[in-house]
Amino acid sequence: MTIQCEKLWELGIGGVVTVVSVLGSAYLAYRYALKKLRKETPLLLRRDLYNKEVNALQGLWKLLQYTTDNENKKSILIYEQTEVENKKQRTWFLVVKNGKEFKHQIVDFFYGQGAGLFLDKKLKDLLFEYDRHLYGILLSEKDNNEDKIKIRSRKLPNRMIEIHEELTSLLKKKINQFPNNGI
Repeated sequence: MTIQCEKLWELGIGGVVTVVSVLGSAYLAYRYALKKLRKETPLLLRRDLYNKEVNALQGLWKLLQYTTDNENKKSILIYEQTEVENKKQRTWFLVVKNGKEFKHQIVDFFYGQGAGLFLDKKLKDLLFEYDRHLYGILLSEKDNNEDKIKIRSRKLPNRMIEIHEELTSLLKKKINQFPNNGI
C-alpha cells in the first residue's frame, strides 16, 4: 500500500505543479496582454483619428469640384467673357442645379458622414461662408426658373473664387502634414 500511496502522492504533487504552472503562465500571459493593450490602445485611437481626419479632408477636396472657376459639369459658377473697350469682362452666372446639389452635398458630408467633427475651424468657416453666399443668391432669385442665374454683383463671384482658392491652399497644407498623403 505504501507504493500506491507514494504513486498517488507523486501524481498529486505533479498535478498541483502542473496546475500552478498553467495558472502562473496564464496569469503572466494575461499581464503581458494587458500591458501590450494599454500601450497599443492610444496608438490605435490616434491612427483612427488620423484616418478620419484624412478622410474628411479628402471629402472636402471632392466638394471643391463645385466651387472651382475652372468650368466642369459640377461648377456652380460659370462665366461669359466679353470685350468692352479693349478690356475683357466676365459676366458671372450661378448654375442653379449645381448650387442646390452642392448645398445637399455639404449637409451630407458635414453632418451625415460626420466629417465636420474632423475639420478645423478655418476650413469650416470658409466652407460655410461660401454656402451663405450661395444661399443668398439662390434665395434672392427663388422665383427665377432659369437654369442659370446672372449674378449682378461683381464682388460676390470674386469672393467666392477667393474662398475656393483659400480652401484649396489650406487643404493642401493640412494634407501635406500627413506622411505619404501629399496632393
